[in-house]
Amino acid sequence: MSLKIVCCLLSQRALSSELFFTKLKKSVKTGNDTTHTYYAGAIQYTKTPADQEPVLDFMMTDEGRVAFSETTEGLKGTYQYFIKDHLGNNRVLFTTETTTTVIQAAWSQKTQARKCSCSAM
Repeated sequence: MSLKIVCCLLSQRALSSELFFTKLKKSVKTGNDTTHTYYAGAIQYTKTPADQEPVLDFMMTDEGRVAFSETTEGLKGTYQYFIKDHLGNNRVLFTTETTTTVIQAAWSQKTQARKCSCSAM
């Protein structure tokens, strides 16, 4: 049995998932554009067709992650803490981000009628 060993440098984009069966790269093709996601341990990078080099997305930590976003001053990190249930699933996310986005739910009349017809026992 032979293993293919590939140099894992992001600048060379020579990533392979053949060694130790670790996922190192994901490519998603949408139309003519391909988005590449690179994984380096607990760090995730994304490269879109508009980017010259992969951009840092987030770093996982024991308590949650640090999400990065591009600003006019450079790269900004936002801490996100997870609270998990007894099975290890994330239930609540706390963040240091100060801006909020309100998303209003859209209900169909069928859903509203079904929801309104429920009564307490």
